[in-house]
Amino acid sequence: MKYLINLNSIRIADVDMEDAFDFSDAFATYGEFEDGTSLTDSQLDDFTDSELGQSLIHRLAVESVC
Repeated sequence: MKYLINLNSIRIADVDMEDAFDFSDAFATYGEFEDGTSLTDSQLDDFTDSELGQSLIHRLAVESVC
């Protein structure tokens, strides 16, 4: 069974204003599946590298500085 990630649970790090508004160093540090199970480090890395992850991380980074 494949679980869906709760996108509202994603937390990020390395939001560097010197890198605004690219934020290429930002990455996911925490997230949960919809059942409440935490993502592993490997799953967080995979999410950060995914197209959806990159888009969400960028949006969260922009929101964090505005």
